[in-house]
Amino acid sequence: MRDLVKVFKALSDETRIRILKILMERECCVYEVMQALEISQPRASRSLSILEDAGLIRSRRDSVWVTHYLDEASMEKYAAEIVELVNKALEGNDLAAHDREQLQKIGKMGPQTIWRLERKTKYQQVYGGEQVKIAVASEGNQGLEAMISQHFGRCPYYILVDVEEGKVKEVKEVDNPFYGSHGNPGQVPGFIHSQGAQVIIAGGMGPRAIGFFNQFGIETVTGASGQVRDALNSYLGGRLSGAQSCQEDDSPSQGTESDNDELLSLKREIASLHQQFTETQNKIAELGQKQP
Repeated sequence: MRDLVKVFKALSDETRIRILKILMERECCVYEVMQALEISQPRASRSLSILEDAGLIRSRRDSVWVTHYLDEASMEKYAAEIVELVNKALEGNDLAAHDREQLQKIGKMGPQTIWRLERKTKYQQVYGGEQVKIAVASEGNQGLEAMISQHFGRCPYYILVDVEEGKVKEVKEVDNPFYGSHGNPGQVPGFIHSQGAQVIIAGGMGPRAIGFFNQFGIETVTGASGQVRDALNSYLGGRLSGAQSCQEDDSPSQGTESDNDELLSLKREIASLHQQFTETQNKIAELGQKQP
């Protein structure tokens, strides 16, 4: 009896009926539901949760996003019959037809589209606009021209970039107070949090560090390389996202301490040489422009 009551409560709301109807068309993620029905993310998520709790829909996790779908074959018989009655009752309904047209218009969203919408929604909720402060682990203090550090905790500097509506508004360099030592577990994420950053970009970081950043609500992005400017453009363009933990965590996991220090030193030397090469190229280009 209790399950039956849940079903009727779930269908006592117009939005939830509309969602159920579009899921009869095809499976959707929450952002496709938002776009099709033109509703907010909290409202879409809440409605999907109620429908799933009532046993009318199911969900599965596909990598980093959740897909919601109708599975009448696994429903209770009475639930499947109720869904069929809803479908028949909405035949010729103008609002249901509009939702179906909207769903067809937006098409099937890929993961990068979903990621961009998710990021935009998050910042709009917090700031009333797409504003974000991004911290980038770097080997130098040359702002956007600095080279990305391959480890977030042992880098000498962080480049803090304020972005508003996809445009860089301010760039600031800060020293890493735990440079060389890595600090105690959680200290570096705490420092990044104290700088007001909502995103950290680095070449790599360990799973424990990712966990600490998540606790602070800071988005972690790894796999970056080259200059800070390149990584920033890739992130804002949706080409760089997500974090894969590396084997090197907050303490050395392979080899001796001296081996790790030597490797880290070599990486920094390579980054420094790359920086010098880039600066030399820029100077040559400037001199070439000055020639008559």
